[in-house]
Amino acid sequence: MIEIDLSGVRWRQLDGAELDEQILHDAPRHWIHHPDRERSAQRLSERVTAEATRKGEALRWHIRERPQKPPVDTEWVAEIMADLQYAELDYLLGAKSRMGHWFTVRPQLWQAALVHALIYTPSIKYSAGSDIHIHGEWPNEANLESVLPTWMLRTDLSNYKPKALAAAGYSRESFGSPSQAVTEYLFNLFTDRQAVVWERDEQRFYVDPDLHARVHNRYDLERTVACIAKDAGHPDPDGFSRRWMRRYNVGGRNPWKVAAEGGDDFRALDKRVQAIFDMSRSYRDLPIVDDLCGLPFQEWRDGIRKKREEKEAAERKRIEDAKESRRRNFAIAAQNALKDEAEIWLASTVVDGVPITEWACGSDDFYWRAFSHIDRAEDARKRRVLAAEAAGELRKRLTTASNKAFRDPDRARLFLNSAHPKLAGRRPIEACETDADLRVALALLPKA
Repeated sequence: MIEIDLSGVRWRQLDGAELDEQILHDAPRHWIHHPDRERSAQRLSERVTAEATRKGEALRWHIRERPQKPPVDTEWVAEIMADLQYAELDYLLGAKSRMGHWFTVRPQLWQAALVHALIYTPSIKYSAGSDIHIHGEWPNEANLESVLPTWMLRTDLSNYKPKALAAAGYSRESFGSPSQAVTEYLFNLFTDRQAVVWERDEQRFYVDPDLHARVHNRYDLERTVACIAKDAGHPDPDGFSRRWMRRYNVGGRNPWKVAAEGGDDFRALDKRVQAIFDMSRSYRDLPIVDDLCGLPFQEWRDGIRKKREEKEAAERKRIEDAKESRRRNFAIAAQNALKDEAEIWLASTVVDGVPITEWACGSDDFYWRAFSHIDRAEDARKRRVLAAEAAGELRKRLTTASNKAFRDPDRARLFLNSAHPKLAGRRPIEACETDADLRVALALLPKA
């Protein structure tokens, strides 16, 4: 039975041919009953379900089992795995992940890359006690997967519709994204392995402080010993340092364990090793240490001591040569400025309780400041010379006047060189130093 809907036909406006056309072809119609209808619908449903299942299985295979052949950097992989194994962080690898399908490599490898970039590298970079916030590479700090090499991330997955994901056996949550996969792994490290800390208020992860201190202390101590071994000329400083970390005895423990435990014992050991390292820094001139912490570098230390002694001897010689040069040049400068008075002035002048020559030799600053003393002495000498020349001229005038007044050289000489009460017992020739003195002396001469 078929129902034909003629409700939309214009009544009494169609001829017979037009009405036939509507009934046979154009008017809406549907089956009321057909013996094969249910079987056909069931067959159609089965075909639709089979097609959906086929597409779901194909998508599931594409998501989970499609073979990946990334251009793996084997040297890089070997390097980060070696770092994590040596730092004893490889126990953090191998966690199960619902969203591992976002990566082209097995979980252990992409997890190793995350641990190396987010935990190991910042832990060896920043000193123990620093807060290490886990974040992605700039400028994508919020995307933690940005620290992974691009060849580890799949680019053939899309944002599939919920029905397609459901047919493939996934939900939107289980399909996720690379960022969600990394976050899920970090939460695993937080809840099961205490390697990171989740700050709920800040909504961010931090590296666990104890793990950070353990990794940093070991790395920093081993690196310092390797630098010492390199300075000492060891052919394999890194290998030597690693052996020392495992073999040297520190109160029944090796440095590797002491560094991991931290505390006062580690700080004491680190201070001893740092003193050895500082000793080799020639620009610091720190003391030569006797405690080599079991390092077989006595000959190297003796070489440092010898070089230090040679350097100190050369420095002493340089200082003495500089002092002698200043002493010689200062004496020459005094001789040029003070002439015949130089020797007496150098012997008698004292600055800060020290003879001026020794004081001037003390440093370049004292040396240049000492020249001001020479300048002042030279000025005083010039004033004395000018005064003596002026007094000599006055005495010549007095002598001439005396010879004229007495008209007898002997009597004039006697007058000039005899003490006179009006000159406070001084001789006229001696007391004649200024014009005023000359006038007084002339007044004592007999009147012509």
